[in-house]
Amino acid sequence: MMRMEIFRWTNRVLKSGLILFLAMIITHSLASQSIPKLLSNAEVAYEKGDYEKCVFYMEKALPKIKNKYGVYSEQYLTVISSLTEMTLFIKDFDKAIIYGSELKVIFELIREIDPPTFENNKITYISCLSVLAKCYLLTGQYKKAKVLSLESLRLQEAIPGAKGEMYTTTLGNLAVIYQSLCEVEKADSTYKELLIITEELTGTASYEYMSTCSNIGGFYQMQNNYDQAEFYLKKS
Repeated sequence: MMRMEIFRWTNRVLKSGLILFLAMIITHSLASQSIPKLLSNAEVAYEKGDYEKCVFYMEKALPKIKNKYGVYSEQYLTVISSLTEMTLFIKDFDKAIIYGSELKVIFELIREIDPPTFENNKITYISCLSVLAKCYLLTGQYKKAKVLSLESLRLQEAIPGAKGEMYTTTLGNLAVIYQSLCEVEKADSTYKELLIITEELTGTASYEYMSTCSNIGGFYQMQNNYDQAEFYLKKS
């Protein structure tokens, strides 16, 4: 009986050792993978819809890119920007805020030390502000979300022809932020501006237009303004 127990105990130890050994091999394998291989794996995972694995591979690649190219490199900025958006998409808001905040700081340093490079990558910076604002909105940090959304919109307005999808998305988020902060008049005017731009871009028969009407109708319902609510909800 004792020998059987020793055998079982030894078997468990061997299994534990094997699991640990395999984990070490996997860790070493990932650590030794090249940047192109890790990013290729991330792309394959993304195309398969496995977004968490996509993030996993990009996170493995990021420190390697940092060491090889530096934080001001296009390679690093591209990957950390993608990580900000992907972690937001999978609702890992803490990570999205960490990556987005780092990206924001890097861009602000670039603006000081290398203005031409900043100008060439301004759209990525603007996108970063909008994504970070969305993270703060979804985590209830409305004042931070408001500041970033306003800055993003200000920069977008300075770019000719920039009032497209990113602009309307940011504007729509700002309307929700105003609503959440009980800044009713600003929410009202922002929603109406959003509707005008959406109609110009997509027409009145589009999903985007009808969705905006639905959001405005819901806003008026919350203000007990049922006539206006009914007017917009009929359009949705």
